[in-house]
Amino acid sequence: MLILKNIDKIYNTGSISFKALNKVDLQVDSGDFVSIIGPSGSGKSTMMNILGCLDRATSGTYILDGHDVSEQTDATISQFRNKKIGFVFQSFNLLPKLSTLENVELPMVYAGFDSKSRRKLALSALEKVGLKGKEANKPTEISGGQKQRVAIARALAMNPGIILADEPTGNLDSKTTSEIMGIFQSLNAEGHTIVMITHEPEIAQLTNRVVTINDGEITNDTRLRPIAKPKKGLTS
Repeated sequence: MLILKNIDKIYNTGSISFKALNKVDLQVDSGDFVSIIGPSGSGKSTMMNILGCLDRATSGTYILDGHDVSEQTDATISQFRNKKIGFVFQSFNLLPKLSTLENVELPMVYAGFDSKSRRKLALSALEKVGLKGKEANKPTEISGGQKQRVAIARALAMNPGIILADEPTGNLDSKTTSEIMGIFQSLNAEGHTIVMITHEPEIAQLTNRVVTINDGEITNDTRLRPIAKPKKGLTS
């Protein structure tokens, strides 16, 4: 479960201050599939960075799996981020010199997994996203859609309770977008909690709940479908 309470985020540049988020309240329950939609500069990426523990709020409270993030050290927050959250980015963020298998293994290297465990989990994740047989390929040798599948596999490898996806279909054609959204819907049906940033209303309609943000404030929160019956919570 993710809870934002009265969240403000202010950026200061010299004598100029910019309020990216203003008194934001949001709760995401286990098993939900939420899209956050809004125009460029609306604050949606700032919200995603706070949810992903990549940035801290200026004020307010963020509860992640029962823990008040504002009270944690940077080292503890880094552990939360590594164990509890899987990230998927628009630009894939794959290392070009590594194979798809090695890219998926990378977060587990940082987490201290042994090589045998890393390989087993990475192979399973790649198979889950339909990339069995592509383990040895480099990112330059596969399509954009396949790169995003690798990124999803990397996010899945450590079995996080929540997946945060930042414009995951932004660089893809319509056919590949449909395939990638199908993967996210399947993962959600299995019990993964997913929060997705998008600027495309038609993509948002494929999720269970649409949260609209404008000028740093949530202006609408619409549930389209009930939460799938959760099969698991956040990992500890």
